[in-house]
Amino acid sequence: MGDPDKGIAGGRIIEMYSNESHGKSTIALWLLGLCQRAGGLSILFDSENSYSEPWAELQGVDTEELWVLGLDEIEKKNKKTKEIEVYHEGMEDMWTKVETIADAARLDPTVPVLIVVDSIASTPPRAELDGTYETSPIAAMARVMSRSMRRLVSKIRGTGVILLCLNQTRTTIGTWVPMQLPPGGRALKFHASVRAVVKRKAKSDSGIECQLQNVKNRISPPFRSSDLNINFRKGLTWGTKKKKKKKSP
Repeated sequence: MGDPDKGIAGGRIIEMYSNESHGKSTIALWLLGLCQRAGGLSILFDSENSYSEPWAELQGVDTEELWVLGLDEIEKKNKKTKEIEVYHEGMEDMWTKVETIADAARLDPTVPVLIVVDSIASTPPRAELDGTYETSPIAAMARVMSRSMRRLVSKIRGTGVILLCLNQTRTTIGTWVPMQLPPGGRALKFHASVRAVVKRKAKSDSGIECQLQNVKNRISPPFRSSDLNINFRKGLTWGTKKKKKKKSP
């Protein structure tokens, strides 16, 4: 996992983004299983509530050893009113947990730790949870991401922690030409050592064919791509099968 030419480099932040239903979560599950087989620790932050244990097992994940975390509801006692209040965790709390894991991983940097966040687009900042539907905090997610990425880069440097952030693209408004961009500002785009986009080439009732394209890479040559198949019954396989052309008589 730590060799840039033979897997994912440790101590780095990686972003993988695309439109919906393009196979990001499946690729992430496959990588989680790969980390487990390498003797590492696999952690999944499932803010989308889309984790499926049978589908994860199909990708080679040991579900009993996989840590699945989410945004919880915590009951706290108000010091002034003495009443019990429900506290909803937000994006800030998720990044705090990631920092705690990174600090613990420094005890043994040789052990790979893969942390998958699924996904950035579905993780609300605390300003949204504490507000109402009428209030719209400006750039709340971008502000949290900017502060968090600066802290996490220094936290995971020199460790075996790999932070894989999944993100979905959104259509921008207020521009002459609509653009598909991942939400959360530019902090993740800047601090990520590797950025990959998943493109769906074909789909059918049995599965989809995708292409994983490297659009940024600070540790090895960029702009490489790899094809993969996601079969709904067999799981993920790398490399697409070329159809034989029938010869004309």
